[in-house]
Order: sequence, then structure tokens, then C-alpha cells
Amino acid sequence: MSYVALTPSNVNLITGCIDQMMHAELNAAGLVAAPPAPTLTSNDRYINMLWGEYLHLKGQVPDHWLEQVDRLDMHVKSSDGHAVIEIQCPMKPAVPLPPVKGRSYYSHDYRDVNVALDDERFAPHRHWLDQRTEVANRWNKIKSQITEFLSKCKSLNEAVKLYPDVMLYVPKSLKDRLGNKVEKKARDVSEALAALAKVETDVVTTSAVLARMAGQKL
Repeated sequence: MSYVALTPSNVNLITGCIDQMMHAELNAAGLVAAPPAPTLTSNDRYINMLWGEYLHLKGQVPDHWLEQVDRLDMHVKSSDGHAVIEIQCPMKPAVPLPPVKGRSYYSHDYRDVNVALDDERFAPHRHWLDQRTEVANRWNKIKSQITEFLSKCKSLNEAVKLYPDVMLYVPKSLKDRLGNKVEKKARDVSEALAALAKVETDVVTTSAVLARMAGQKL
């Protein structure tokens, strides 16, 4: 058993474990990859929207004045509007659209579109985003709380003594170095205790257990 300092590299190992646990939960819940993108056609509601003020000229403008667009990058917002995911939807066949001023030559074959809230084709994507955002926000909060707590501790030994469940996020390499609890002389731990009071311990422990059940190993 030995004294383990909370160096930046050791703290990064611990926060890295937290990131791995988040990924394990996302993977177990099927939240890593978004649902398949729907294929859009030339009659889609968004095509007329992209013509904008030139809609009245649709069907009259010569094709060589238009750009052949074979992809729409659909921006789907979460239910609360705080998160956005981009879904690349192929256009089959490609659709002629007016060129966009200021766009580079290499970006002429797609358009960015905000998905309407009532478009049920993207309801699975919004549901996926809501679930993924909830998981990610919870784990990011855990990482922030654990990082703040560790920053107030003099060593990993002290952190474990004050909050044994922090070991749920400690990688094996550090556990092996730490060994059994090491008794240290009395020291001022008021800052560490104050930081510990901010940690939602029930959420931190439960999330770690869920990640272990999802197959994450430290």
C-alpha cells in the first residue's frame, strides 16, 4: 500500500473512467447511434421551403441555373430545445434548388434545414436525443462533482477515507497502488468535506452500478 497523489494525470484517469461508464450506459441503452435517416423526395415539404422567395419561379428557372442537391442536413431539436442533432437525409433523386449566396463551391450539394416539430418522421430522432441528453447530462454532472471533490483532497487516500464510494470510479492501476487504507496524520479536511457535501452521492453510486451492469470494467 502506498500514498497516491492526485496529480493531474491521476485525476484524468479517474474522469476517463467516468466517461467510459457513460459510454457503457449509452451503448447498453442503444443510444450510441441515432435512428436511421428517412429518405426524402422532390415532393417533400422542405423543398418548397428551400425555394423561399423564389418559390413562384419553381418549374420556370433553367436547370443550368440551379444546383443539384442530393442531401438535406436536418437539424432536430430536443424536446426542451437545448440540444440539437444533425441527421443527413439523402435526396433520391437529387433535387434542383436555387444556389445559396456565400456558400463555398464544395458545399453546394446539400442544404441545412430545421425540422418542424410536427414532422413525425423525426419523432424517433427527437426521442433518441432526449434520452441521450439525459444520460450525458447526468454523467457530466457526476464528473464535475467528483472532479471538484478530488481537487479539494490532498491525496486519493484522503478522498477514499472521506468518501469510500469514490473507488467506484478509480481505475485498477490506481487501486493497485492504493491498496488498503493508509492512516495519515490529522490534517485540515474542511475544504474536502465542503466539496463532498455538493456530491449527489446516491446518483453517483447508482450511475456507477448501472454502468457496471452494462458491462463496463475498470
